[in-house]
Amino acid sequence: MSGQGTDAASSTPWEKNLARLQAIVVDAVLIGIALLMVEFLALAFSGRRGPTGLLLSAEQILDLLHYAWAALGGLALALLWNMFHRQLGASPGRAWVRGIPESEEGLEWTQTLRGWFGAVFIELTFFTGWLITELDLVTFLTKFGKAADIIRGLMNPSATVLHEGLVLLVQTVFLAFMATAFAIPVAFVLAFPSARNLTRSTSIAHTPSGSSVQSSPAGPPAFPFSRLIRGPRSRYRAGNRLDHRSGGSTT
Repeated sequence: MSGQGTDAASSTPWEKNLARLQAIVVDAVLIGIALLMVEFLALAFSGRRGPTGLLLSAEQILDLLHYAWAALGGLALALLWNMFHRQLGASPGRAWVRGIPESEEGLEWTQTLRGWFGAVFIELTFFTGWLITELDLVTFLTKFGKAADIIRGLMNPSATVLHEGLVLLVQTVFLAFMATAFAIPVAFVLAFPSARNLTRSTSIAHTPSGSSVQSSPAGPPAFPFSRLIRGPRSRYRAGNRLDHRSGGSTT
């Protein structure tokens, strides 16, 4: 962090103001989106009905959202968060642009307002995405034939459906999030056997300096990355030391 402090001290006033502006813009966008998702969920669960007497669909709710008010509210809250960042902690935009302050480096996410905001934002995105995409797991897993209609629509675009296209664009973004959310548990489960497969039959040897050298019978010795950057000569010397330590025997 000392390097970051030096960089911050040596930056010009213009660079500092630009960094503040970037942080405020990032925070305003995130908070504005969060406010829109809160309004979307409130309308979705309010029981409000449309002109046909049916419950509001996702497309109708998207038309009813107050985008301007959400943008103004996001900007106002972003300004307040950045003004009182010493009391509230670094905002997501400030942490991204200027880095996490030293006072928050060792804190868990549950101890920072930024961490709770991120958790709530992810939850809002999940539930909003579920409603916008109108996800039905049975249909999602059994109706792959519908993809042909999508391909035909892409090959024959029409400007008369621009508004509907923008709504579908929002649905596509949230559909991608939902697909990622469902893929994470599967990837987590497969990560352990995959890692075991990559590190199978791996042996650990120790150099005179006490550092570990990892090698596998199925391939060349896997020396630490720092030795790879230093070049072949260093790796050759490390190999000689390893052979000398093991009594000159080679495998």
